[in-house]
Amino acid sequence: MLGTITDWWEKLTRPEQIAIVVPVGLALVGAIVKVIWDNAKKKAEDCPGQTTVGDSQKVEKIQAKTVTAMQDSVIDRSKREAGGPYIEHLTVNVAEGGKFELTLPAIDYQDGVSESPVPKVRELFEVGREHVKKGEFREAIGVFEACLGFEKDNEKRGAIYIQTGNCYYRLRRYQEAGRFYSDGLEEAQKAGDIEGQGSALGSIANTFMLRPAADGATRGNNVREAVKCYKKALKFFSRDEYPVDYATTQNNLGNAYTDLPSATAEERAKNVRSAIACFKAALEIYAKDEYPVDYAMTQNNLANAYTDLLSATSDERAGNVRSAIACYKAALEIYKKDEYPVQYAGTQNNLGLALTYLPSATAEERAKNVRKAIACYKAALEIYKKDAYPVDYAMTQNNLGSAYTDLPSATAEERAGNVRSAIACYKVALEIRKKYEYPQYYCQTAANLGIALADIDKTKACYWLKEAYALREFLPDQGKGLVELIEKVCE
Repeated sequence: MLGTITDWWEKLTRPEQIAIVVPVGLALVGAIVKVIWDNAKKKAEDCPGQTTVGDSQKVEKIQAKTVTAMQDSVIDRSKREAGGPYIEHLTVNVAEGGKFELTLPAIDYQDGVSESPVPKVRELFEVGREHVKKGEFREAIGVFEACLGFEKDNEKRGAIYIQTGNCYYRLRRYQEAGRFYSDGLEEAQKAGDIEGQGSALGSIANTFMLRPAADGATRGNNVREAVKCYKKALKFFSRDEYPVDYATTQNNLGNAYTDLPSATAEERAKNVRSAIACFKAALEIYAKDEYPVDYAMTQNNLANAYTDLLSATSDERAGNVRSAIACYKAALEIYKKDEYPVQYAGTQNNLGLALTYLPSATAEERAKNVRKAIACYKAALEIYKKDAYPVDYAMTQNNLGSAYTDLPSATAEERAGNVRSAIACYKVALEIRKKYEYPQYYCQTAANLGIALADIDKTKACYWLKEAYALREFLPDQGKGLVELIEKVCE
């Protein structure tokens, strides 16, 4: 059994054979059994040298979004499932865990309100700003709304509306934030305020990116609206006059492109190439010495896009993966373990995943790359402690288990040791990934554990594979493959 199952597993998870389609930012790769591989090859007939595997499935936990201030490290794409064993691609989160951390183009946008000729406006506005500094956003909203009753100037009213929208945004009340940004845009248009219009449009786009969506169609519409708004914002934020706002908006637009639903592999590739162009445009402003954290963040985003980019040939895929690795390493020049521990851990995780994608000419080269990936995951786990970062801890343990599963072995004894290490990682991941708390993640890790156990304990392997199959609704493309694997292992 060892040879049969692991041969399947290693054959199906070679990075040069897998391309990831991420229609809405989260890909689940069905590389469990041969039937999935066969189906994927059929889908890839129009794309020589490339296999498209799986579709995406949204998870509520992944849809949680957070916001950081402009002066912090901002937009980073987050958790995607990818490659071979169910591996997650985590990006750096600066605040709480979430899918995007989008910059407010003007987190403290004032536009002359502090110099208003109306004393009451000046007084109230400063009180509101103090509330914002303390994180008292509800109190700030009341004060800013009171300002609107006294201020008549369109430009200043626009700034107050935007500030009020920012407070709702920080409270994650995105639809209300969007309404205030729209009012701010209207006032800025009346005043001919260039910066105000750009700020309002960029902020409206952010709210579209973060609004909860009941289904994929709604999500797709929201992302398309965000793309439109970011593009409009760039008409006001020229590179020469507003370089930082230009870079911020390019970065946000890049993330929107990577999250944009795609009907075909060609459309997906086009969107990702657009994202890459945006991130590169942002990096023209975010110089390493001048904006080190934003530089690192954008390098991380660019790397994620390269790993997503569909490739026509295995050589092209290899080039994209190498570009991703170079970007992750550039980010790690800034994200030092002691200074930016969470960013460091997230980027190490990403680098580990990219290394598992790296094509290898020989088993020895493959083993070298996977060992490097294992070292990256272990580095991430130095930060992702179980008590402090339970979800990220479980994800990285799952990735580490998948790397051990994928590690070429010189002897049967070495292979058995790697499998035991993988099993241990999957088990600790399942201490966090409870069936009813994280059903999709539980399903993924249960399937991984079942496959790892297939050569050691058939009874336990069947139990975990059937556990995964019971939750097949969370892995819609893998249900048939799980059936065939269960039949093979549990015969």
